[in-house]
Amino acid sequence: MLLDTSVLIEAERNRDSKLPDGELALSAVCVTEYWKGVERADGLARRRAREAFFEAAFGGLPVLAFDGELARSAARIWAELRRAGATIPPLDLLVAATAVEHGLSLATFDRRHFGRIEGLELIDVYG
Repeated sequence: MLLDTSVLIEAERNRDSKLPDGELALSAVCVTEYWKGVERADGLARRRAREAFFEAAFGGLPVLAFDGELARSAARIWAELRRAGATIPPLDLLVAATAVEHGLSLATFDRRHFGRIEGLELIDVYG
């Protein structure tokens, strides 16, 4: 199961929350999105706290790289969405392509965007 950035952020905000069961992975895109929050932290203490949280909660998970095959998959998904008159933000498109190409479900709080992608299984994160 691939974790969307929304799950990482919610886990940081609500540290009592439990991650979904099963084998988990991150996309390189989600790591980038989360780490933007680390980089823009207001103060060194907050930055270090975010870094430490990420490493403790997600540091051991595999990170799936974005490569040429995923680029093609993202373009295909984009074209399908466009033909249907729908779009999603570019980084969400890359996350979705990662899940689709690796045959993974996606744990996310953003059903509005990801729900538009045919063949992408979405997981209810906390019930």
